[in-house]
Amino acid sequence: MNETASRVGALEARAAQTRAQLAHTLDELDERKGRLIQAAKTVSKPPTSIIVGAVVGVAATTFIVQRLRARRRRSSFRGLLEARTRPEQGIVARGLQSAGLSLLKLLAQRLGARGVERLLGRADGLPLVPQPLTPAYCTSTAGL
Repeated sequence: MNETASRVGALEARAAQTRAQLAHTLDELDERKGRLIQAAKTVSKPPTSIIVGAVVGVAATTFIVQRLRARRRRSSFRGLLEARTRPEQGIVARGLQSAGLSLLKLLAQRLGARGVERLLGRADGLPLVPQPLTPAYCTSTAGL
């Protein structure tokens, strides 16, 4: 009986602790909700919403105009006659491309070295580092 009462008491204490944690979590969620509502109200005020809408509109218009111009160039007769050349890359794009290629080379080199080490490591006790050769005349040949 005493063990059952102690188990029930422990379970009730744990339940109370869980309830307190849940209540704390719910309070935090309510605070976050309030902050989100305030931020939405601030953004939706007329001057801010007009500026955000204008920026989005300009970005969308620029994107659409560029796409239409590119499509017209491809479909025009002059576009068919012109040689297809790749546009020059900027310095940032070239730098990112060379950095990416360097990273891939380094990765391939490291993986290759690791594969060779594993392959040689499984061989019959072959050393991973080449040993210097000693001249034949320096060794003892008395046993031959």
